[in-house]
This record gives sequence, C-alpha cells and structure tokens, in this order.
Amino acid sequence: MRGVNVDRSATLGLLACAVGLVAALIFLPHLNAGLVSDTFYHLEAAKHASFSSLLAQYVPGANRWYRPTTYVVYWLEYRLFGLRPLGYHVIAFLCHVISSILIVLLSRRMTGNLGAGLVAGIAFLFSVHTHEVLFDVADLHHSLGAVALLGCVLAYAAGNRAVSVLLAVGSVTSYEAGILSLPLVGLYELTFRIRMVDRHAIRASAWRLAPFVVLSGAYMAARRLMAGPLKYEVVPCWTVKCLAVAVLEYVNRLFVRPDALRAAMPSHRPALAIASLTAVSVLLVLLGSWRWRRWRAILFGAGWLVGTTLFYILALFPYVSDRFVYLPDTGLALCVGAIAAETWRSWPAARGATRIAMAVAAGALMVWLATGALMLSARGASWDGAGTRDQEIIESLVALIPSPPPSATFVFRAIPDSDSPKIPPGNTGPYLFRNGLGSAVRLRYGRSDLVVKRGEDGGTGTIALTIEGNRVRLAE
Repeated sequence: MRGVNVDRSATLGLLACAVGLVAALIFLPHLNAGLVSDTFYHLEAAKHASFSSLLAQYVPGANRWYRPTTYVVYWLEYRLFGLRPLGYHVIAFLCHVISSILIVLLSRRMTGNLGAGLVAGIAFLFSVHTHEVLFDVADLHHSLGAVALLGCVLAYAAGNRAVSVLLAVGSVTSYEAGILSLPLVGLYELTFRIRMVDRHAIRASAWRLAPFVVLSGAYMAARRLMAGPLKYEVVPCWTVKCLAVAVLEYVNRLFVRPDALRAAMPSHRPALAIASLTAVSVLLVLLGSWRWRRWRAILFGAGWLVGTTLFYILALFPYVSDRFVYLPDTGLALCVGAIAAETWRSWPAARGATRIAMAVAAGALMVWLATGALMLSARGASWDGAGTRDQEIIESLVALIPSPPPSATFVFRAIPDSDSPKIPPGNTGPYLFRNGLGSAVRLRYGRSDLVVKRGEDGGTGTIALTIEGNRVRLAE
C-alpha cells in the first residue's frame, strides 16, 4: 500500500511539473505584451494620485466604480514599473496562478482527492477566457478579486471565519463581483453543512453567515446612500428575450471550442448552445453519473457557475466580454474537478464497455482542455501584437513631434480601435486605442498639459494628425 501511495505521489508530481512546463510555454512568451487602451487611463490616474486621494477612494462616490484596493495596487505598480509592461503582466499572472492553486485546495477539501483538485486547477489555469485578465492591465480588478473571493470561500470552508471575512472585505473593495462572497459562503453552508432540515444546523449556519450578511448590507447601504444608484457599464436588459439570449451566450462562451466554432456564435447561438449542453449530457452518461454517490462538490461547483453567470447577466448584459466569464470559469473548474473525483471512485468497479466509455469521456475532456490551452496561446500572441503596435504608434508620434509647444492640442483622425481580426465573437480584444490615447500621449511625453482629441477641428494652433499603419503623420 505504501508503494502505491509513493507511485501516486510521484505521478501527481510529474503531472504538476508537466503543467508548469506547458504554462511556461503558453504564458511566458507574452508576459511582456505592451500596454493598450484603458490601461493608460489607470496608469495616468495612478501617476497623479496622492496617498490622501487613495484613502478617499474607500468612501463610495457618485458615478464611479468602487475599486479602491485595485487603485492602490495600480498606484504601487506604477511606482515600481512605470510604463514597462512586464511587471504588470507578471502580477496578473501570479494572481491567476494563486487562484488556480486555491481552486486545487478548495476542490481537494470538497472531494477528498488531490488528483481531482489538480484537474480543477488545470482546467482554470488554461481557461481560454484568461487572456483578457492576463494581457490587458486594465482588468487587474478581475485577477485581484478572484484571488480574494476564492481565498474567502476556502478560508470559510477551513473554519477560519475571521480570515474569510477579511478576504471578503478585500474582494468587495477590489471589484463589484466581490459582493458574491455572501452567496458563495451561503452556498457552501447549504451544500456541505446542512444535511437535513435541522433547526440547530440552520441556527449554527446563520450564526456563521452573520458577519457576511452585515458586510454585504453595509456595502450596499454605503454605495446607495453615499453614491446614489449603482454604476453599470451599460444599461442591463431584463426582458425575457434578452435574458434568454444572455443564457445562450454564456453557455456558448463556457463550452464552445475551438475558434472556428466560436466565430459562429453570434449567428448560431441556439444551435451551438444545444450542441454544448448535449455534449455535456453525453459526457455525463459515458462517465456513468447515475452511479455517483457524492454530489455535494458537483452541486457546489454548478451553483458557483450558475450564480456568478447570473450576476454578470443581470448586471451587464447585453455587453459581453471574455473577462466576464473569468469568474464563472472558477465554478466550471470546480465542477470538472468534482466529476474527476467521482470518475476515479467509480473506476475500480467498472468493467469492459463501461471502462471504455469512461476512458473515451476522459479523453474528450483532455482534448477540450488542450484546445483551450492552444487558443489561449494564440490570444496571448494577439495581445502581444496589439501592444507592440500601440507602442510603435506612440514612438512614431514622439519622433515626428519631439517637443510639442505648451498646451498643444493633437487632433487625431482615424484612430485604430482594435487589432484585426478581433477574437470572435466580438468584444474580447485585443484593443488598441479604443480608449486611452490621450493618457498614453501625456504619459509618454511626461506632460499633463497636452490635449488629445479625436477626429474633430481643434481650432487655431492645433496639430492635425492621422495614423497610418503603425506610424503617425501630419494630416493634410
């Protein structure tokens, strides 16, 4: 028996090393991808922020996002890295790796199986939707918030309620989805700690959840009383038709691979969603899910997936982007790990055709994960190219006008919005100067007096410019 344990540990160790090697091949070549779009806004704000203004961000204000902890991290990063992109991407990558490790630990706690935990961690590490969070510095709040939220739930599951509450505070001050800390720890109570309708169990659960209820209530009250209506990126739509389209969109984004199929998502939403759900059902049949006996971990992962998806649908749809699937991907990864645990428990009793079916299902899952890894590598290259192009445009401007006059106004015509072709089905980057061109110019020149306008007459004394390819030229 000891020899079996040693062999299993060695196998898991080799698997971890292999995963690390693949991750290095996928992520490291693109960690120096240049800065793009909204990133320049955040860095310009960080450059001019004072310590007192950072503290003031912790007080909710009208018509602004509430992400004070993220702004503090930007402030620190700018002082460490300036306009050098590598450091920013390394921080985001480390956050992603930490989130993957937290998923391993949480899955292991729920399933009692380290191998299953590793499968869950791998599924999240190579999630195709990771590309925006890693390679667009403007999405720092997603990477920070995921670490805090996963740490909150893991600490709660381990019985460290004080640590869990502190991490919940970190989550709600990193980004808006941090408010999900209460529903997620409540989901853990419901799936793992309340075995039946037991007044004593319910009372104990309510006592454990009380700090999160107080935190969530205080957060919402402060936001509404001090800042008015909550800020939305776009006005959400809550009609039945719109919600149905949203559900189909998120099903497809979660499951459809590779890019050849994803390109058909806007025009074939229902068909692809039905195909995706059918494929999941077939997979569960091949794995013999009717023989499983431990469903709590699967129900928790599915609840996380559905709950976080509904949060983004109700808060943001019809605006959809891959970064909004980052948090639902954590729930999907937990589901995958729990399913792997049940499959391994069923394997010794399986015979003949049953084992063949289970092996086919496991192979299909591995192909799906590998496809995501390859897509992620291609996305990293796209962001790398977009950042390089942005840098070349700014440098060509500096070469053309090395010393602008005081309070100069640059009027740009035909500013490139996104790199082409975009990653299907649309608003997933890589961006160029969709936003942030003015901030990029002021940061590069080191001057706050410069004004940048887009495609309009700036009046007397303006400098009319146009961007052709990767170069800036004087407009005729």
